[in-house]
Amino acid sequence: MKSKTPLALIELVIMILIFSLTAALCLRAFVWADQISYESSIRDQAVIQVQTAAETIKACSGNLDHAAAILDAKVSADGQSLTIPGQDFVLTAEKRATNTRGLGCAFLSAAPPPYSDAAAAPLSEPVFTLEIFWQEVASDE
Repeated sequence: MKSKTPLALIELVIMILIFSLTAALCLRAFVWADQISYESSIRDQAVIQVQTAAETIKACSGNLDHAAAILDAKVSADGQSLTIPGQDFVLTAEKRATNTRGLGCAFLSAAPPPYSDAAAAPLSEPVFTLEIFWQEVASDE
């Protein structure tokens, strides 16, 4: 009578191998999902910050000095852009010229902050961008 123990052991080894491969795939999927969740969280924060800055700039009729005071931002020397530094991204707003008289324009962008090590940067491109327009009030002369 032959013993069936070696067959049972081989079957056990094969099952352990299959479970190990399955566990490795699941772990990789969880890490991938965590990375997507992190990037989505940063993007959601960027959208909220850009929307807040856009509404503030529109409410100030494009006056970046007044908007910077409200948003706790820094205005450039030429007064054409403002910057709001953050931990996960840096928000910038740049005024742009339009061909339409009485219409103001600005381009807002939330980009990752500058890193000394490029490999440490979680995202390499702008997180969120938005172009806004507002009606400029003509001064009475």
